Amino acid sequence: MRRRLLSFVASLPLLPAQTWSERVVHPITVTGLVADAVPGHLLLLEDLGRFRTWTVVGNTFLPRQDVSPPPRRQDFALVHDSRRRRVLLIGGATDAVSFVTDTWAWDGVRWTQLAASPPPRHSHALAYDAARDRVVLHGGYAQQLPPPWGPTPAATTHEFDGTTWRQIGANGPARADHRLGYDPVRQRTVLFGGQDNGPVTQATNDTFAYDGTAWQQVATPMAPQTLWPLDLVWDQGRSALLLHGEVSVSMFPPRTVTQSWTFDGSTWTQLAISPVTGGRLAADTLAGTVAWIASDSANLQTPQIARFDLAAGAWTPRPQPPRPTVFADPIAMSVQWQQTIAWLDGFPNSGRTWILDGNGWRERNPAASPPGRLGSALAEVFGQNQMVLFGGLGSTNQQLGDTWTFDGTTWALAVPANAPSPREGAAVASDLLRQSVWLFGGFDGQALGDTWEWNGLDWTLRATTGPAARSYGAMAHDPQRARVLLYGGADLTAQHTDTWEWDSTVWRQVGSNGPAMWFSQLVHDAGRRRTLLHGRNAQATTWTWNGSSWLPLASGPAGTPLFDFSRNRVVLHTRHDTAVLTPTPADIAARGTGCAGSNGPPELVVYGRPIVDRDALSLGVIHASPVSPMLLFTDLAASPRPLPGGCTLWLPQPFWLHWQLTDAGGSATFPLPLRGAAPFVGMELWLQAAVLDQNGAFGNLLALTSARGLRLGE
Repeated sequence: MRRRLLSFVASLPLLPAQTWSERVVHPITVTGLVADAVPGHLLLLEDLGRFRTWTVVGNTFLPRQDVSPPPRRQDFALVHDSRRRRVLLIGGATDAVSFVTDTWAWDGVRWTQLAASPPPRHSHALAYDAARDRVVLHGGYAQQLPPPWGPTPAATTHEFDGTTWRQIGANGPARADHRLGYDPVRQRTVLFGGQDNGPVTQATNDTFAYDGTAWQQVATPMAPQTLWPLDLVWDQGRSALLLHGEVSVSMFPPRTVTQSWTFDGSTWTQLAISPVTGGRLAADTLAGTVAWIASDSANLQTPQIARFDLAAGAWTPRPQPPRPTVFADPIAMSVQWQQTIAWLDGFPNSGRTWILDGNGWRERNPAASPPGRLGSALAEVFGQNQMVLFGGLGSTNQQLGDTWTFDGTTWALAVPANAPSPREGAAVASDLLRQSVWLFGGFDGQALGDTWEWNGLDWTLRATTGPAARSYGAMAHDPQRARVLLYGGADLTAQHTDTWEWDSTVWRQVGSNGPAMWFSQLVHDAGRRRTLLHGRNAQATTWTWNGSSWLPLASGPAGTPLFDFSRNRVVLHTRHDTAVLTPTPADIAARGTGCAGSNGPPELVVYGRPIVDRDALSLGVIHASPVSPMLLFTDLAASPRPLPGGCTLWLPQPFWLHWQLTDAGGSATFPLPLRGAAPFVGMELWLQAAVLDQNGAFGNLLALTSARGLRLGE
């Protein structure tokens, strides 16, 4: 069955299913911030004409793939449900008169719309009452009245028990644009500020508390000024609610200042230091701190992050991290140091070395560095604590033939007994198994076609025949197959689109011609056991190799792809930022209902998730007639075709995949192996089973299941 499945999917065109995250790999507009479903993480929503989801870990912004994000809206509210470990997004408005009535849940991986419908609201406030396991929704604009009255703040309170919304009897103050915060010590929800519903709507600075039964105003000795925008979150370190917002100090010219306050249940206390204007607050539940994040959308800079330091009683901003001003080749990933090594060749960035690790980019300033050049080759010598750099085009337009090694700290000029002739544009690949580096071709006034191996000490000429002479080809090593893959390149007269394999002894041309791409680069995705091809210029598309042909996978910015062994993912270093090849999640869908047989309609069930290169996926048929032939069919699409007896065939061009007899209970279970299907990530397969049954609704011959759709994920 495995061969039948793989031959079926291999015969079909692969549509781009994955995407590279945006070139700006940090959010530039912070729309919502809340504690994430994963402890110690924050969830950040960004509005760029659509919602984009980010996870904030420490001081790092990680883009998440939005498979089906909530529809874009404004004035919505977020809350963290710690019992169910999820974030809820509730309500909002798509425009001045269109209110949204939906509930969305983020489980740390994806957004899912829940069936529960809250009252249509925007500019409302939420809090999670952990003691009673209830999400509390209060106030907001509940309806749009005709001019001149405009929207009306509501005084009603609703609660959500995880399944159903209900309005409770206790009404509080009529408010909109206010904030709620839950106090777990005193087990009550606190309300501060917002717009009231008096004769003239105006900002307020009063405080109310809700104990699950009734709202009571809290008389405090002093109170913050009217603040907007504002946030109210629980500060675990101080056992108090932390309030942060802006106060207008002049209208002409407009100017605001920020204030931070704490509330211990009865008294507001102003803090001496606040973050700068703007930003959002969220509680970091694992670290026990409160984080503040503000974006700089005007200058497209990394958002500022500050955390409240309990000991110092102050906000401690994170300084802006340094980074290279521009990426140039070569750039390589180090397995042994778990770092990305960028050696910026070219001019005027001659000889600058940068390291990217878990703490961000750091420039190294070794005592000696290779002279500036273009078109050099850089790769890691696995297991030898060494990166090797060879050749390139020097500042006076001469081809270079020098070899340099880097041990993570220092560059050293090597003096090997043997070496390739001076050249630029050689293809290079690190061999994990042989712990060496392969180099092919290049240009020294004419295209070259020789193959060399570097073992950490010396170069050895391994072949002078094989692929046609070329420069600037793309090369990568596949450790699962112990092969080096070479693609493309160019000579003085033509661009090559052929693909070759090197088994350490002989070159062999494989497969059909691929896409025409100048200055492309190969990377082997070890986690998914596939080799990817990506363009480094305007042809910035990503292709995957299935062993015989190149198939389109994604589009993205021009850059250099590398495999990050520490995070088991492919990253793309562009000229200014770093992008991530977002994984495609596995998914299961259903269409229609089955048509009956002896035991009613049989059902096709899926056990596990359709994740490629895993063995955990199985299919089953239940409620079928006992000891009867069951046939499974598949197709790429699902569309209904009515059949006699009220049955429906959902596969337009069914392809027979598997058959077996059901057992005495009318069930059948069988594995659906997806080993070797990594190039087909993102493809949808639709399945439907038929069971021979003399009482079947289709001509007293067959009973049919409903259809199941599988999206191959990773």
